[in-house]
Amino acid sequence: MQDRSPKTAGLRPMEKKDIPVVHQLLTRYLKQFHLTPVMSQEEVEHWFYPQENIIDTFVVENSNGEVTDFLSFYTLPSTIMNHPTHKSLKAAYSFYNVHTQTPLLDLMSDALVLAKMKGFDVFNALDLMENKTFLEKLKFGIGDGNLQYYLYNWKCPSMGAEKVTAVGEHLKVWPSLHHRYSLLALGFWIPMFLDVYLLPLD
Repeated sequence: MQDRSPKTAGLRPMEKKDIPVVHQLLTRYLKQFHLTPVMSQEEVEHWFYPQENIIDTFVVENSNGEVTDFLSFYTLPSTIMNHPTHKSLKAAYSFYNVHTQTPLLDLMSDALVLAKMKGFDVFNALDLMENKTFLEKLKFGIGDGNLQYYLYNWKCPSMGAEKVTAVGEHLKVWPSLHHRYSLLALGFWIPMFLDVYLLPLD
């Protein structure tokens, strides 16, 4: 990947003042999915407010000063064993990306640029939510890992990865229109596999 600057006008790091609108955008966006986190404004601050080497969140602010979209990725470094030069791999993992005015493909293209600018070696994404719409176009390669979701003893129907958003925080499960459950889950399982995709940032 060649070094370049993000293309989306108004893209900037998330600030404290953005927490309420990021919470609103996220809450509205997640309503279209079947297995989602339920976050308070305080939890959005905890999970999304930028912290070096932990989480990066960027918002898109339009010419009227309104935040319309945001992208986020978290840091998960890996140790490289028995290599004479390289000791660790700095990996970015796509988190939640909400788009209302900016095409998701453009947001994710900028996410790759930003991750490269911040020194990441690779960018990973799961094939959940709307991610399949950009994985091939941005030349992600499919990895050799997958995730199974463990939901303790809660009954949950089979669903496609595109109906799932959860990464492991507060979850709201909608198995049908008549049953709604809220719970705190650190791990969960449903009969579904999520493929892992990666893109080297070189």
